Amino acid sequence: MTLPQVLLIDDQCGWQLDARANICHLFGLIDVSADRNTDVPDPVAEVTVSSGQLRTEGRVVNSLEVCERAVRDGGADRWALALLDLRFVSGPLQGVDGQPTGLAGDDHFGMEVLASISRNFPDLPVIIMSGLRRDAHLEEALRLHAADFIDRNLDDFDASPASGREIMRDRLFKHGLLEDSRGIVIGRSIGLRRALRAARRAASGRTTLLVGESGTGKELVARYLHDLSERARFPFLAHDLRSPESLEEAVLFGIEGGTATGVSARAGLFERANRGTLFLDEIAEIESRLQAKLLRVLETRRVLRVGGDHEQEVDVHVVVATNKDLPQYVRENRFRADLWQRVNAFEISLPALRARQADIPALSQTLLDRLCVEHQLRRRMLTRDAAELLASHSWPGNIRELRNVLDRAVRNFPDVERVVPAHLTIEQDTAVNAGVSVMLPGSGPASNTGLTGEVPPRLTPVLGFSHEDLRGRLDTIQEHGLAVMCEYLNKCLEVTRKPAGGINITAAAKLMTGNSALTRTQAASLFKRCLAAPESIRNRVLLLYPTVADSWREAVHTRPAGGKTTGETS
Repeated sequence: MTLPQVLLIDDQCGWQLDARANICHLFGLIDVSADRNTDVPDPVAEVTVSSGQLRTEGRVVNSLEVCERAVRDGGADRWALALLDLRFVSGPLQGVDGQPTGLAGDDHFGMEVLASISRNFPDLPVIIMSGLRRDAHLEEALRLHAADFIDRNLDDFDASPASGREIMRDRLFKHGLLEDSRGIVIGRSIGLRRALRAARRAASGRTTLLVGESGTGKELVARYLHDLSERARFPFLAHDLRSPESLEEAVLFGIEGGTATGVSARAGLFERANRGTLFLDEIAEIESRLQAKLLRVLETRRVLRVGGDHEQEVDVHVVVATNKDLPQYVRENRFRADLWQRVNAFEISLPALRARQADIPALSQTLLDRLCVEHQLRRRMLTRDAAELLASHSWPGNIRELRNVLDRAVRNFPDVERVVPAHLTIEQDTAVNAGVSVMLPGSGPASNTGLTGEVPPRLTPVLGFSHEDLRGRLDTIQEHGLAVMCEYLNKCLEVTRKPAGGINITAAAKLMTGNSALTRTQAASLFKRCLAAPESIRNRVLLLYPTVADSWREAVHTRPAGGKTTGETS
């Protein structure tokens, strides 16, 4: 797993290697700026150290330019956070070690650095790491700019690396910069960091609004928020307001027994989620007649069951979500303005997957691992090419669509050890660079082989050109077209080679069609249709593709269900 990158701006750690090693040892940081790597067991993050100072003419001077350059050199996406000391000692150099001999230290310079980072790099969280917990400048830093505080005094942790690592993990996790050990939310892109930091702040609230496109993981973030809060040991309930039963008032608010014939008393979602979190998805779809009652519950924290005559108190963090433009709904009188103001007390915007391109490889592998467990299959790895292919697509269906693509790959190819681009079926309208589906030569819906004959669009990354190009070449120059088809067949045969090295036309045919139920006879028929051409042309082309020539001979001599050899078909 790639560790978060941390920038430490500290005068003492910048000049004194022993002080730097102590901090790294205590907090579980690997020093990547040192000449030699320190041995840190169970590391939490990698750290790059800057003194924030310059040595010139026998003096050490504080330099805001050095600090800003250290942040800039990392790039916008590199640093998970910055650790900043407030007190910098400067002055003349003296002594054997050549250390500055200043006064007690300059707190104002640390504040200048903090202000500069906040102004020029607003997305970078800054955590003060100081031994002066009651320092007036520290309180001011936390109030105005700093995201958090870590006490660097070793005595407070009994010099225990385990305790220090736990503190560092807590701060990284708190600010959305370290993945949950349970893997609820995966990724470190800036947009996701913002959302997770906001979720942390919202965890202590009463009402939160999640906005984002369909499939961006709103329920996962709601659960993440719940698990970070003091309500984590109480229920987390999720409900989709588009479902038919959401039309019933009783589902949300409960119903008293005897309200209608055969109806027994039942608690609603608000009562069942008491002291916990209730996630209401698609809030824009809630029936207009229920909007007023929901508003009252949010305002009074009391709920009245259908048919009841007394209200019950409830303590619930209500997280609502939508992929609609709620302000527009308000302007169109489709959503109450007062309810909008109530649910919008704290808004968290979730980025679309296409805005998290750097997260896609790690997210894909995590989803792939979970799917293998779900289908009780052995773990398999995404190849670099497959990961790059997934990262290159726009994913209008976001994480939900990515999961579906990986799920098909797992189910269609249960025995592979690696997922390659040819295993990934990505629909034309979801891909940035994908090709289009075409019919294989000689195939069609009326085929008596039981195959559809349609080649999935995943073949474009295998071939390197689109299927429209393939069709055009076949229409113009038959020999050239057959050579193009052989290129494609050769790729599929190489991808599905047996461990001993032999070709497997059945596995290749399954890859070509996405149909895992193909028989060997159907696979042979498919190969013969792919290579249908006058014998002279076919023999000439197959000289260039010995693997495809082997598949042709195997297909020709495959016995159908009746038991006779099929013979060659021209």
